[in-house]
Amino acid sequence: MNLKNFSIILFILILSELSFAQQEVGSINAIYEIADTTELYNPVISPDSNSVAYVRFSDYDFFKYGDVWIYNLIEGVKEPVIQKNAQIESLDGTIVWAPDSESIYLSSKAKIYRYELASRSITEIYSSNRARNEVSVNAPSVSYSGLKLAFWEADYRNSKISLSILDLVSGRIDSLFYDSFVGGENTFINPVWTKDDNKLFITVLYEVTTPYNGLGEKLIEIDLVNHVSNIIEEFIYPNYLVLADEGIYYTTNNPQKGNKDLITYDIKKARKEKIFRIKFDEMFGVDEYQRVYFSRNDSLYKRDSNTLEFIGIGRNPTVQNGVLIYNTVSNKNRGESPRIVIEFLIPDN
Repeated sequence: MNLKNFSIILFILILSELSFAQQEVGSINAIYEIADTTELYNPVISPDSNSVAYVRFSDYDFFKYGDVWIYNLIEGVKEPVIQKNAQIESLDGTIVWAPDSESIYLSSKAKIYRYELASRSITEIYSSNRARNEVSVNAPSVSYSGLKLAFWEADYRNSKISLSILDLVSGRIDSLFYDSFVGGENTFINPVWTKDDNKLFITVLYEVTTPYNGLGEKLIEIDLVNHVSNIIEEFIYPNYLVLADEGIYYTTNNPQKGNKDLITYDIKKARKEKIFRIKFDEMFGVDEYQRVYFSRNDSLYKRDSNTLEFIGIGRNPTVQNGVLIYNTVSNKNRGESPRIVIEFLIPDN
């Protein structure tokens, strides 16, 4: 064998190894895409990073006729696991994984369900005792231990909301928060747990007259150990919270040209700090190095303390378990299908 042929064979072998490494789950360069003919929403990666659950809507009536699908990153297979009407009546669009990656939780009308992946079974774990057309149960959130689940319940008849915690072992329910209800059904967001299960962070809508006429939002910290609550911020916007590196990230209204202030709240030190002021869309993600990922006008950006970098086309970015997830911008007139992109982030050296 001459040197030229040997070099060609060696190059092919190296190229094959690189190609295989990029498809390996957990590889820092792995990029996966989920494509479909209809819109895909709320992708959530499992804690073991092996699967992605998401909502597939086949009807225009948003958050009422969605199916839950799971895409297995290892096998490259996607399948519906919870289908509209056949198993549940409707879906509020929220999916949360159990910490062991063996089940998912979701809410529907006045009920909360758990779906077990191994047995492919769905179980009702909570049902409101109020009349079905007078209540909605929303935004379930599982604690890091997997032992508790927090959720909102809206009583439309009496215009009240309550925040409760369901003990997933004993079935006991504790009500933590009860207040007047303003806003629509889709104004709830998942309560955010701290990693020790000792605190919850929530946002609450309320009516305001100054400095903004209409609705405002409060960011509230609830200490479950000492049974006290603390208002951290008022007039936050939009209602989206991110826990990263023991800090809560959120945005506040800023009337200057539609800009938003991105704020971090240090939980241990009880101290707020403004990260930057910029105009961007509602959702954002923060990785373990405090790099912020956001979108603006269907363009994706990454920003650290010193630089702002354009990283691609897309919207609704989140960072989950070291994985960047976002939706592509589809155009049916150009034959483009809706896609979810899952990208394992490259750690700093």
